[in-house]
Amino acid sequence: MKIFNRRYLLTILLFILLPIPALAWNASGHMLVGQIAYQHLKPSVKEQVDTINQALNNETDHMNFVQATTWADVLKGQGVRIFDTWHYINRPYAVDNKKGFKPQRQNLVWAVNESIKVLKNPKSGPLMQSFFLRFLIHLVADAHQPQHTISFFSQDFPRGDLGGLLYKIKAPGANNLHEFWDRGAGLFYDYGGRQRLNFVQVVKLSQALQGDYPAEQLSTKIKNLDAQIWVNESYKLAINFNYQTAKGSKPDADYIKQGQVIVGQQIVLAGHRLAALLNNLYG
Repeated sequence: MKIFNRRYLLTILLFILLPIPALAWNASGHMLVGQIAYQHLKPSVKEQVDTINQALNNETDHMNFVQATTWADVLKGQGVRIFDTWHYINRPYAVDNKKGFKPQRQNLVWAVNESIKVLKNPKSGPLMQSFFLRFLIHLVADAHQPQHTISFFSQDFPRGDLGGLLYKIKAPGANNLHEFWDRGAGLFYDYGGRQRLNFVQVVKLSQALQGDYPAEQLSTKIKNLDAQIWVNESYKLAINFNYQTAKGSKPDADYIKQGQVIVGQQIVLAGHRLAALLNNLYG
């Protein structure tokens, strides 16, 4: 089955190849996942993904692999919104006898699997390969951000809370649950003194996180490359932990501390899984 009309996609690609402004999980989380993944790619795989990635570069825009993990979000800033549903799968979490809505068909799991299909297809050209590689390396990280996998339905949110975007809290640098977790539960701000880390900080924090959560402790999970299972894990985290801070409240110190532990583990796990996925695809 075709994802959508090929001519339409090529038109979008021509628009995308316009100069991209400086970069605005957030960018820090995606680059951390990308840095960990790139570090664990086989040398021959690094060469292949670097070549594929370059097809979408031009004279005014040059993104390496780690920077390219943010590209799918940059598109939103350019007004390209037709891929929005690829970034999440709002599985319903319903209380108060409410009934949640089913996720859209073209969701995060669907987009990961379709991206893999395109990358495996020898008939897909360089631009198509580059497009779906950049989406894949972004979406693997999204699948490990719990708020990208859930929508909370209750008396206060009869139509869902949009992954926590409507679930207001009073946290430093974030006024809703989704934003709080996109920003690493404050981890990125605490580490770099800003919401978006620079590249040197990304490298240092990625090394620190891998020291805190070594691959040996995650080895069983790393081997699981099924996007549906990634989403299931994240969904359970959201229910069992994320929503344990009350709507309208200020998250306490224990919640923030444990939240940052979860963020660190999820980022390291996503990085290793992305590396394993690419090593399987191109190794």
